[in-house]
Amino acid sequence: VMIQEAIDKGRHLLALAKTSERLSLMGGAQKKLAQLETDAAQIRIHLAQAAADYRAAAEQRQREGMDDPYPILNAVVIEVLLGKEDADREAALSRCEALVQARFKDTRSVWDAITIADVAMIRAIISRSLPQERDNIIEKYRAAFTESSATQREQDSVLTKTRFIREILRKVPQADPDTVISAVKSLDWILKYLQPGSKPAEASVGHTHAT
Repeated sequence: VMIQEAIDKGRHLLALAKTSERLSLMGGAQKKLAQLETDAAQIRIHLAQAAADYRAAAEQRQREGMDDPYPILNAVVIEVLLGKEDADREAALSRCEALVQARFKDTRSVWDAITIADVAMIRAIISRSLPQERDNIIEKYRAAFTESSATQREQDSVLTKTRFIREILRKVPQADPDTVISAVKSLDWILKYLQPGSKPAEASVGHTHAT
């Protein structure tokens, strides 16, 4: 109820002034509703609205003369989870990656560092190569945390995003169930080794024996 009230208030604010920040907040609220929902059809409705809000946020940013990886990557992830095809997806990922890599050199921003690893994970999900790439993704996130001196709250944001992907994969029927099972196992692995206190060496050792 509280999330729906926030959405209603957000729609009212958007009617007064449409901003990228407000649109992204609306997308985030729809994601939360999707996570709380149990009916697959209703989950898809919430996700479709979230993707539309994030797309609108990205377009608003572009009209202001800048690319913002945050809404772009959120929209891409959700559209992939919905099974949507997009011929421009890799070009969008490459633009986001190049932008944050260049920006990180100047800002050392934790969010730019994390976004570099986010792109790697999104690519692995799209190419269905998470089982092969999972340890590489763990190391990319670990490097991002170290290089940007990420706080625990900032590191937790990665766990939250990863849990969202895992949860939606389990809730929404996908075209290839075997691929979903494999992806969920890989996400569990990534979550396990990004937890506070887990040792970097554990992931590579465990991968050797993983099935």
